[in-house]
Amino acid sequence: MMATAVAASLILLASCTDPGPKRIKLNVDSCAFCKMTITNAKYATQFTTHKGRHYVFDDIICMADFVKENSSIDYGHFYVADFCKPEEFTDVNRAILLQDDDFRSPMRGNTAGFAVQDSASHYKTLLGANEVKWDNLIRK
Repeated sequence: MMATAVAASLILLASCTDPGPKRIKLNVDSCAFCKMTITNAKYATQFTTHKGRHYVFDDIICMADFVKENSSIDYGHFYVADFCKPEEFTDVNRAILLQDDDFRSPMRGNTAGFAVQDSASHYKTLLGANEVKWDNLIRK
């Protein structure tokens, strides 16, 4: 009886934790907003709901527009691919987001995320890019 209660508690606890970002399948996964196939990992973004559902996007502007149009979703965590290591995702609020036309993202959000300040500083100087905040991107 005690073992059953412990097992049930562990299952319940595991179902309430944020599953974190998932690996994007290039040329297979589709953007939850514009429905285009995700082909460039450098600009991929995603979020999880509190229930553990994943939504993936081909551009940060698609994720921002999705959030603006869907206020009833129980949002969990938002993630952006690291431009220099696109297989790794970082929390969008901890990432350094740079915006410049030279990034040429799929839906012309032209915003790249960086997990490391040195990398962001390099691109900021190289391109003359502007730093933006996630909160500003999702304002209506």
